Amino acid sequence: MQWFAGRLPAVDPFGAAEVLAVIGHPSASGWVQVELPIRPNGSVGWIRAAGVAFSQTSYQVLVNLATDQVTVTDAALRKIAADYTREPGVRQFERLLANAKSPAEAAYLMKALAAGNSLAVIQRFDALIHPYGNDLAWLSQHLAPDLASGTYDGVSFYHWPNLKPGYGYDTYSQGGVNDCVAASTVVALASLDPVFMLKLTTGGRPGVPGSDSLSAFENRLHQVYISSYQTGQRADGDPGVYPKVDGGLGSAGENVLANSDLGTATGTPYHYVSLSGTGDNQAVLSQVQKTVDSGQPVPIDVTNGNDSHQMVIIASNGGELEIYNPWGYSMWITNQQFVSNQLGALTNSQPPGMPTAFGIELPSS
Repeated sequence: MQWFAGRLPAVDPFGAAEVLAVIGHPSASGWVQVELPIRPNGSVGWIRAAGVAFSQTSYQVLVNLATDQVTVTDAALRKIAADYTREPGVRQFERLLANAKSPAEAAYLMKALAAGNSLAVIQRFDALIHPYGNDLAWLSQHLAPDLASGTYDGVSFYHWPNLKPGYGYDTYSQGGVNDCVAASTVVALASLDPVFMLKLTTGGRPGVPGSDSLSAFENRLHQVYISSYQTGQRADGDPGVYPKVDGGLGSAGENVLANSDLGTATGTPYHYVSLSGTGDNQAVLSQVQKTVDSGQPVPIDVTNGNDSHQMVIIASNGGELEIYNPWGYSMWITNQQFVSNQLGALTNSQPPGMPTAFGIELPSS
């Protein structure tokens, strides 16, 4: 066997962070063996453990070609696994993957499967995106929200009603609606489910002139926000719903939205957890990290004692958490900042900031 020294790029050909499968555990000398994304299949190499971030996935797909069976072991996929473990489902889905014009198109089909969509829905979805299957820019723009900037073609997903001009989020206004819970949940769902994202960006009509215009996107996003907000208001028992203005959704409405959107897309019900100080924050930190590492977002409520706001924890990297703010951006904070309720920097664009976490939505174990 010949060994060669080289460098791996930090990102894959599609611009995403390079992710490698780890074989075994790091050696005593600080190296870890990984599977390499090169041919021939089965190629392995060694990289320094100190230069990478480790995470785990709960997804496992076992393919038995002899019996034409696919076994999905994650709870998020069990309810739809039957579609693909018997004829003709398994071969139909494999045919979609085989006919994909690019690995990116195939990846979005797998992501649609993981979000709980049926085979019939995925087939319709692929018929819409297949003409653009080798256009990586089109796929990314229409199927994956950029949570780092919170925009679609430069248009913010959410805009705080009274945000002063100059912060960069004045291209889209929700008006006087206190729907940060609806906004954060809708955008988190868009990040999980490319089928839902395509409906937002094109109305399910890609290629039709004007279907993916900014004004059309804004209108669809506005309608989804309002619909979700009204659903949450009814769950809270509000005597009236939007356009009647209230002080924002309570824990009951928040939990209904978490389950109807995120719970459906991940296959796991969510429950609301109140946080009353640093001890509570420390107690839930490991579960928060585990949850986002498995690809499930975690809504988080913050306050300054007068105002409150909801954001979404979307990633974990060692000692940091990435939090998406539906005002249109995401930021990294340290685990210690989360534990000690030093979250004000996330909301300082609308002074005063809201540093204290008082509740989160977590998947039920």
